Amino acid sequence: MTHLVDGYLVHSRGANPAGLTADRLTSVSDPMPTGAHIRTDIDVPVLDLQTEGDMATLRSHLARQDPHAHFRRWEIAGAAHAEVSRWVISDASPPDTGPGCATPVNAAPHHAGAKAALHALVQWVREDIVPPQSPAIELGDFKAADPIVRDRYGNARGGIRLPQLEAPTATLDGRRHESLQDGSGVRSFCFLFGHTVPFSPERLAALYTTQTEFVSQFTDAVENLEQKGYLLRPEAEQAKTAAQNSRIGQ
Repeated sequence: MTHLVDGYLVHSRGANPAGLTADRLTSVSDPMPTGAHIRTDIDVPVLDLQTEGDMATLRSHLARQDPHAHFRRWEIAGAAHAEVSRWVISDASPPDTGPGCATPVNAAPHHAGAKAALHALVQWVREDIVPPQSPAIELGDFKAADPIVRDRYGNARGGIRLPQLEAPTATLDGRRHESLQDGSGVRSFCFLFGHTVPFSPERLAALYTTQTEFVSQFTDAVENLEQKGYLLRPEAEQAKTAAQNSRIGQ
């Protein structure tokens, strides 16, 4: 066998495999089965990076599988398949509506998790440093449109805990979004962008009585992710600086 590929980063997949004959995943004439898994006899590392949006909107929770010698899966709670990220969601840095979406889109830093995953895969291939299997996002009804169990803020429970969930200032989810109807006929990918609903000033004031309290809670979450390899140093420093420069708690 010729080893042309040293490892694979599977990034934001759905529940279905790509067909060899079907022109799309849901072809009526040649349907692709739901719940396709990574082969257990593969002999190179595979790291599968999934957001809660991939699970809620693309149904990748139906393809969840246990880790094995050459397979690990990371699940990022609070993140969508696509986003316009903000390290801190506040009046000074409000969420964006993305590509013409109806309401503010997900602001979780999905990109930071992707960079960390690529770094982890390279270490696995070059140095045989096996990455951890992330905690699983908690699931309820697998058949529900939103199968994810949520906390009192509406954020996902379990998974890789971004600082935006450990020191929350908004509800972040990866559920299906809707686009504004502009009549242009241009296809919109808003359904992949999830949502951000900032907390009211009253809720923020109740959660964080001082800025120091918010910064400490946020920083602890960042450093925990960096220690476990789910966040790299450059992004960790960006996150901590954003928290220090915010007015949350003031």
